[in-house]
Amino acid sequence: MRKRVLIVTAIVAVLVLVLGAVAWFSPLIKVTNIEVTGNQHTSTEEVLTAADIPKEAKLLPLPSKEVAQRVSTLPWVAKVSVAKRLPDTVGIEVQEHEAVGYVPEDDGLHIFDASGTVFMISDDPAGATRVSVKDDAGQQAAAGVLGALQQEQRPLVKEIDANNPDAITLKLDEGKEIFWGSTDNMHNKAVAMNAALSREEKRVDISAAPDIAVR
Repeated sequence: MRKRVLIVTAIVAVLVLVLGAVAWFSPLIKVTNIEVTGNQHTSTEEVLTAADIPKEAKLLPLPSKEVAQRVSTLPWVAKVSVAKRLPDTVGIEVQEHEAVGYVPEDDGLHIFDASGTVFMISDDPAGATRVSVKDDAGQQAAAGVLGALQQEQRPLVKEIDANNPDAITLKLDEGKEIFWGSTDNMHNKAVAMNAALSREEKRVDISAAPDIAVR
């Protein structure tokens, strides 16, 4: 009885391997549908072009990692995952960078994300905040401030002067300025920012938050 069970198990295992091999190489299981999700700044056409999946390619042998690597070269793409779904679909899920700030340079606007990393150069600021810096340290500091600001606060900031990372100033409309200071105590400064926005004075200092001073 035990011998018969072993024989049946072996036969089933062989059949599974054979069926798997047939499915792997079968011309019937091919890509006829590609779904792109998560892209906002990057067009679906750009993703499909970068993915470069041959028409009616075999689905199972398709090298997902290579497809993902090709898509990841697009400027806005921060992360990408590729999934194969039977019987005929490849799903490409894109996670894009969030543009938080930009630094004007001779060759265009250097747009960076919340980590302070420049991911593209463009003529369109894409909703990011203008930043004035002298070096990477200032850019990292500005990115930290933008990341600390509450969602409703960030659009009110028109420019950040981070030429001195220890003396950062936020510039708003109508000449109003809020002195942020260094990148210490960021949470309390973001909270104090709400009170500073409600003040009529043109110069408000929140560098010692929660205390607020008029400069």
